[in-house]
Amino acid sequence: MRMTLLRSLALVLLAMPLAAQAPATVCKDGSGSVASGRGACSGHGGVDEKATASAARAMKAQKKATAKAAKAAARDAKEAAKDAAKATEKAAKVATNNAKDATMDAAKATREAAKATKNAARDARADAGKAAAMVSCADGSRSSGDRGACSGHGGIRVAGQVTPAPRPAPSLPAAVPRGSPARTRSRAKSSAPEAASNRGEDNDPRGSIAQCKDGMYSHAANRQGACSRHNGVAKWMQ
Repeated sequence: MRMTLLRSLALVLLAMPLAAQAPATVCKDGSGSVASGRGACSGHGGVDEKATASAARAMKAQKKATAKAAKAAARDAKEAAKDAAKATEKAAKVATNNAKDATMDAAKATREAAKATKNAARDARADAGKAAAMVSCADGSRSSGDRGACSGHGGIRVAGQVTPAPRPAPSLPAAVPRGSPARTRSRAKSSAPEAASNRGEDNDPRGSIAQCKDGMYSHAANRQGACSRHNGVAKWMQ
């Protein structure tokens, strides 16, 4: 399009000086004169009417072609300007859409990053809460701080409490012959119900009357006052 426009303009510019230099009158000796009318070819054998008419027709055609070329050049220039404006508008629209997409992508990435940060903070708080809810048991192990914590581990360790050393395994007594009076008395004693020892609270469930809420076991003589210093009774053993 641009090359066509340049060629049209070049033809117009070339045709203009040619039209301006064309003679108005052709003399009989072949020369031309820019003058017309009487005396135009004085000294050149007079006016050649036929050649002058032919030159006039050629000049008219040249002017017509020049005007047509100028009109085509103007039309081409208009089309080129229109195409350039359309291309510029399209490029601007594409750039605007690309910028809009980039802005939306950046906003989405920001939202996702904020969501990930929020979730990480929530998980960290949950983990910290779980760690804080852990309690130390009397035997040195750790347990979650919900109901029944440290059950089977000597109860929850209180401030200043020392982890008790493991009890040595009891030594087995010597074998007693079957039918001996000692064996008969031992069997009768073992079948009798074990009475409360009233030795307070400790980690030994044997012979206890209640399990305290802190995991200790009460050996009180009766239920009144059992586990009074250990957050109360969790359950009665007998």
